[in-house]
Amino acid sequence: MAVAWGFVEVLPNQVRILAETAERAQEIDLERAMRAKQRAEERISRGGDEVDYRRALVALERAVIRIQVAQKSHHTVSA
Repeated sequence: MAVAWGFVEVLPNQVRILAETAERAQEIDLERAMRAKQRAEERISRGGDEVDYRRALVALERAVIRIQVAQKSHHTVSA
């Protein structure tokens, strides 16, 4: 599960999620996440006064997490 701005607590008989957003791995569109990562990286490398670096870094971090979760799930299902 990809969680943004929150946390997940996994207990033996329940899972608690307190987050702004949470997505199951199978719900993540990997291609879309990869495009979002590329856009964020381009914004950061372009630089300039018009770039909101904090927002771009948050977008990059979220995209990377989504990609990692989706890829890990894909490898687990394939194995």
